[in-house]
Amino acid sequence: MDYTELVPFALASVATHLYSQAIFARRIKPPFNLIITNVPGSQVPLYLAGHKLLFNMGTGPIYDGTGLIIPVLSYNGTLSICPTSCAKIMPDIELFTRYVRESANELELTALEETIQK
Repeated sequence: MDYTELVPFALASVATHLYSQAIFARRIKPPFNLIITNVPGSQVPLYLAGHKLLFNMGTGPIYDGTGLIIPVLSYNGTLSICPTSCAKIMPDIELFTRYVRESANELELTALEETIQK
């Protein structure tokens, strides 16, 4: 079961806002400090005024207690992974990003090798 479907996005947004604005944020730490989103996009090229959209990239808010948010967006057969971090909690975002890129490249190579062997 996909538990994210149980809480409507708007309700989660309101709860997050109330948490961060109220006294709760000072007394109760959030139950997580990492957010990963999955935003499926168009798998065909999109155009605006005759200009082709080349990339679809995203970002997300870092609020109190959140160390890292990773929006993952798909568009026209590609994925973009766009981590944003709180420098106090995760000061080495460049190293993390390098590891993500290297792992994605390794995964792609392995998938290509598997495809060729079949």
